[in-house]
Amino acid sequence: MKLAKSMLLAVLFTLCGVSSVAHAAPVGRVLIYINPQEYIYEHRIGGVGSGWDSVYWFKQGPMVEPVAMEALQTLFADARMCEAGMAADTIIWIRPGVVYNDQMTNFYGSIVADVYAGNGEFVASYQATAAKSGFWDVYPGEKITAAYKLAMQEVVKKIQADEKLQGLITVGLGKDKTKIPCSMVALLPPKK
Repeated sequence: MKLAKSMLLAVLFTLCGVSSVAHAAPVGRVLIYINPQEYIYEHRIGGVGSGWDSVYWFKQGPMVEPVAMEALQTLFADARMCEAGMAADTIIWIRPGVVYNDQMTNFYGSIVADVYAGNGEFVASYQATAAKSGFWDVYPGEKITAAYKLAMQEVVKKIQADEKLQGLITVGLGKDKTKIPCSMVALLPPKK
């Protein structure tokens, strides 16, 4: 009976990405984390001036993931998306946002990139907002993606200019530092 309980717990921990080993399996230098809620919950634009029947609903995660991967892989060739149990020297948490101004017919895409060392220490935060002109009812997905691309390009420029971060990525964490699974970034204390 005890053996069955132990095996059941081991299987559950494995499925949840928790291991009995103190260190998570290192994958590379940079992992990109996007909160899973960005893939589940839908955001909306439109509908206020023209009625609730003309609203565009979308999920930010699937729109921003390819944009973030493309932009960050120009800096870090081995950058990968975070998956359960993965660890790296640097974790970049991408938080997207979008607003539509119907009077100016502009999409405003914003990206906040919080960078953490692989051991969970907060390193830096980079933020950018970009505008893309267009009507919300004419290919809004393309306009939102374009706004995210412009904002992500600005974030990449800021990351390139930060020598402290470049040093962390080049040198990496010391072997004596424990690396946390990248999916735990959302549980870390807020930045100060």
